[in-house]
Amino acid sequence: MEKEAVLLPKPLIEKLREYLPKTGFESIEEYLAYIIETVLPEEKGEFHWNKEDEEEIKKRLIDLGYME
Repeated sequence: MEKEAVLLPKPLIEKLREYLPKTGFESIEEYLAYIIETVLPEEKGEFHWNKEDEEEIKKRLIDLGYME
């Protein structure tokens, strides 16, 4: 699979480095790919989230350090 670079703020990368050993993933790239694939829909089209789904996703992103 072809890859492209994504630039992230340094403090976020540092958080990822600290958290990575707890995830079971071998690299930040693998971990971020998993997170993105989990959050994005598999099929093209509209998101069909309800308010509870949205709140759960926000909570997970906060717990992972992506949101405050």
